[in-house]
Amino acid sequence: MCGIILTQLDLCKLVIKLLPQNIQFTFLSVSMTADMVKTAKDLSHDPSRFLTIEENSAQITPIHVRQFYVAVKKEEMKVDRLSDLLQAVTFSQAIIFCDKRHQVDRLRSQLQSRNLTASAMVSSSF
Repeated sequence: MCGIILTQLDLCKLVIKLLPQNIQFTFLSVSMTADMVKTAKDLSHDPSRFLTIEENSAQITPIHVRQFYVAVKKEEMKVDRLSDLLQAVTFSQAIIFCDKRHQVDRLRSQLQSRNLTASAMVSSSF
């Protein structure tokens, strides 16, 4: 019997190579190795932005990352609950995913109107 052992880096490379060229993907990690950062850059079809934490990176660990899920009954309540959460929790960065370009634009505008710093990155294929 023959076994194959793949590292996380090998698995990422394999998955990305199997994806169609027009697929958008994002690498998110608080513990990404230098090899993984290089691989992410090499495998990206047209990278628009890379944010890496160089300074004090040894102090950033997965325990510093928190995820939240807040259920709301109505769509209109989402921004209010998100705003409450962002004001209640101490954070340096937050990533919020939306599935439609108009939602991204609306969310950014509404957060900025509440004096919260917000920027957006969208794909042209939205």
